[in-house]
Amino acid sequence: TYIMYGVFKSAALITLSTALSGCGMGMDHFDNRSTGPTNFTSNGERIYFTGVGRDDSPISTSGGNMHHDMHSSGCVSCHGADRQGGERMYPFFWIQSPALTADALFGDHDDGHGDHSSYSSTSLRRAIREGVDPNGEALDSSMPRWVMGEQDLNDLVGYLRGEGSASH
Repeated sequence: TYIMYGVFKSAALITLSTALSGCGMGMDHFDNRSTGPTNFTSNGERIYFTGVGRDDSPISTSGGNMHHDMHSSGCVSCHGADRQGGERMYPFFWIQSPALTADALFGDHDDGHGDHSSYSSTSLRRAIREGVDPNGEALDSSMPRWVMGEQDLNDLVGYLRGEGSASH
């Protein structure tokens, strides 16, 4: 019985490790850093793609999950270069990141966003820093809480609103 258990356990581990290493499991897109721009039109865009603030230092986070720990570079690592979301959040593959387009955040939330109201600039700042939606409900724990200064936060919110800024 012990021998059969050991054989079964070994086979299961080999199968699992082969599956995880041999295919992307739909996660081949996680290195978005290579698909993003290299020159940025604003500090907010740079923060979104790199996670680096105005002072050239990485912006720290608290919370998040294993996906964030493994792939963190900025918002892009979960929400995608096109800000359309849909990325599967390792290790919880059933959780998908939401879109961060201006329309998805600030537009009409009657079509598919019925779980909370539209964001305002103030509520989006709170979501980024504190991890709560416009109604004050906690966002999924896979969303890290970003620790950044006011100017960087304002720049990022401006970028997410679609406001162009040439400031660096």
